[in-house]
Amino acid sequence: MDLIESKSKKSEQRHPWELARYEVMRSLLKKTFKGQMPKQIWDVGCGDTYFVERLAAELPQSQLKAIDIAFTPELLAHYRAEMSQPNVEIFKAVDDIQGVQQVDLIYLMDVIEHIEDDLGFLQWLQSFPAINEKTYFFITVPAFQSLFCSHDRYLLHYRRYDNQSLRETVEKVGLEVHDIGYFFSSLLLPRQLQVWKENKQAQKGELEDTTGLVEWSAGNFKTQLIKNVLLADYRFGQFFKSMGLKLPGLSNYVICSPKAASL
Repeated sequence: MDLIESKSKKSEQRHPWELARYEVMRSLLKKTFKGQMPKQIWDVGCGDTYFVERLAAELPQSQLKAIDIAFTPELLAHYRAEMSQPNVEIFKAVDDIQGVQQVDLIYLMDVIEHIEDDLGFLQWLQSFPAINEKTYFFITVPAFQSLFCSHDRYLLHYRRYDNQSLRETVEKVGLEVHDIGYFFSSLLLPRQLQVWKENKQAQKGELEDTTGLVEWSAGNFKTQLIKNVLLADYRFGQFFKSMGLKLPGLSNYVICSPKAASL
């Protein structure tokens, strides 16, 4: 969870979107690494460490780094004290990490839309010697600029992406695309309705001052039900993609790695 959302959230119940996204990322991890799990994993822009902590429990032989520039000294101390997995280290900045020879996987989950110079950021990450052609990047971003709304403004997003713009972004900085696509098609209509509502309010000068955040306080049954619907949505999308039909979705992902240097 984004630290902005974490500060706003009172309920301990995880949103089904977040639970489903974890399963999507785990599915793509297994598909990409085919049983040979990465030894060194960095979650850059890790938020409240939910994802990295859960992944570390499933990959006890891997070493994971959780990094977020938004950590204050107090938050850094808090998350380090609360971390339940011994194979996770938490840092404020990538520059603080020492002694790593090879990074196998970098997660950038809903991160680069927060960065004005996304190209410069991706180039900078690749400047670290431990990040090379053997390093995979798993990047997720919000999809479709036409769906930009109050939620994006509150979370300080600069943009949303689509397959074309996301591919162009990573290729401009020398990353080779291995897989690209969308997930959570079923969330497109609710978001489009929200955008239409906000546009009508703006035309009338009645646009509400809203964060666009949804406080999730439903019980476990409803949470798991919606999570499973979203996972079925993802699996249908992957099936149709394997048949050559790329369905749109509210989220966009790309799996890529730096191109090997030419001799």
